Amino acid sequence: MKAPNAPNHRSPRETPAQTGRAAPRTLVVDGVRQVYRVAGAGPVCLVHSGGPGVHPEYLRMPDLESRMTMVHIDPVGSGDSDLLPDGDYSMSRYAGFAAAVLDDLGAPTAYFLGHSHGGFVGLQFALDHPERLDGLVLYDTAPLNGRELRETATREMAAFARRRADRPEAAEARRVWDEVNVTRTRKVTDHDGYAAYLRAILPAYFADHRETAGRTGGSPRLRGTHDPNRLPADWDVRDRLGAIGTPALVIVGAHDFICPPKWARQMHDALPDARLCELSGSGHFGHIEEPALFATAVLDFVHGQEAVRGRAARDAAPVDAHHRGTRPAASPDLPTHPRREGHAMTSEISPEILEKTEAEEMYEYEAGVAEPARSTWGLAATRLGGGVVLAMRDDPSNYWNKALGFGFDEPVTLDLMEQVIAFYRERDVPRATIQLAPSVIPEDWPFICEKLGIEGSHSIRKLAVDVESALVAAARAELDEGLTVGPVDRSDAAEWAAVLPPAMGMPAQGTQEMAAASVGRPGWHTFAVREAGTVVAMATLRVAGEVGSLFAGCTMPAARGRGAQSALIAARVRAAKDAGCRTLVVETFDEPPGTHNSSYQNLLRAGFTLQYSRRNWDWTNRS
Repeated sequence: MKAPNAPNHRSPRETPAQTGRAAPRTLVVDGVRQVYRVAGAGPVCLVHSGGPGVHPEYLRMPDLESRMTMVHIDPVGSGDSDLLPDGDYSMSRYAGFAAAVLDDLGAPTAYFLGHSHGGFVGLQFALDHPERLDGLVLYDTAPLNGRELRETATREMAAFARRRADRPEAAEARRVWDEVNVTRTRKVTDHDGYAAYLRAILPAYFADHRETAGRTGGSPRLRGTHDPNRLPADWDVRDRLGAIGTPALVIVGAHDFICPPKWARQMHDALPDARLCELSGSGHFGHIEEPALFATAVLDFVHGQEAVRGRAARDAAPVDAHHRGTRPAASPDLPTHPRREGHAMTSEISPEILEKTEAEEMYEYEAGVAEPARSTWGLAATRLGGGVVLAMRDDPSNYWNKALGFGFDEPVTLDLMEQVIAFYRERDVPRATIQLAPSVIPEDWPFICEKLGIEGSHSIRKLAVDVESALVAAARAELDEGLTVGPVDRSDAAEWAAVLPPAMGMPAQGTQEMAAASVGRPGWHTFAVREAGTVVAMATLRVAGEVGSLFAGCTMPAARGRGAQSALIAARVRAAKDAGCRTLVVETFDEPPGTHNSSYQNLLRAGFTLQYSRRNWDWTNRS
């Protein structure tokens, strides 16, 4: 399918950022008008909304438009685009119109972000036009459409109504859904009827519709177009996913009823080159419910692909006759994410390895403190349900009271969480953090939270890199003159450990003892940056088999910005290689749009890539 009109001569990568609803652009394909809008600047991304027939304005994402050129398509049969006279809204037909938009833009390739039904189109686009794709973002979608998808959604809708039994709108959503999709006693025959149907079932599309509406100033206003001539479009590409070689990011809300996580996991497992991001606090609209985490996942994926593509282009570029020996420079604002041959994605690690590595690291760190310090600071540790529960009775920072590593050996249940909280109550712990990977959060987690007084808290980013790739980045690490980096032994333990409390803003009590006790422990490698013989920065590597974990990296305020942490990362990478590690993992705090987390940026420069973001949960002792 080819657009008859000439493509724009202006590169979409030069399009200025726009605000509000961007001006429409129109092309005609086989007599059918196709409308799209362009907003933002950066790598080009086609955006295909859900439905079918839902107008695309709900899918505007300012955080992405600040870094990418977002090309919002009005899918045929919706928005300002024409209806299809023959009613043939097949996925290949939609994909053909999307390719025509790229032709009209003059863009040879682009990323494709497809939401819900738009994700069906994205998968079909990857099958029909693989040479046009830089990457694929499959957002709350599935690899099939038809009866099986509808039956699964019906069961999920019933579960939603039970979970929200105290809310009248939940019962109404289920009633209307069943009337339209199960008993077929209610017919949608026009635009107004479609809009009324969407309004009625909308609460089911959110993890907590009331909370989201209160925070954002109201529910998103979904508009839709009803085409009475639309033909059924049953579709299933599960047996073809293995043929899609395009790098893919699969994003799903843990509470999505229409395209629940089971479909995301199927796509992730079957696609050759995919990573999975599960948003624990979202339903079907993660870009509205958890916008910062959603934007971070997409931008990290795109930046990683751009770095790989830029590196490949530099490797393939001929030497300039006038500048012999030089190649085009990399984009200065993109982190380098090298990847090793044989890996589908850069060091994609299972949540079980990431979470259990952190759990064992923390267990050894806290349980390794000897008496009398353990009793003095009220340190305690135990194992429950495949995870670990750690306590420090007098911890003003609330960092050391945490329960983690659950959901892999045994499911997360109300009974298990009651045991965790009983452990903290017995020790008069005022507050504790519960850490659960998005993939292990149970369906009844909102009920468990409400019953036990658990509330959502800050978010953490889990990252990983293969050691061989990290070594490439380590060779570029630079340390300011006057600073030196090297290992720490037991004779330096006290001075080294004294850096942790002030550098991390934590109380010295307990914290310093835990750090000092780790020096010389089997499997633990400790490093320091010194200036004139004085320790000004510290960091730890824990080795467990082929996995190394970076831990406790911090720098005194006066020494920051001089390359200390980059040098410490590089030193630990080399030590991990020598110890036989193949993979490095780490966690750091979130970096919402408009903020700067220097640790996160250091890790990106070191080659680490985001595996997923994890929301933590806080319990407060109110007894």
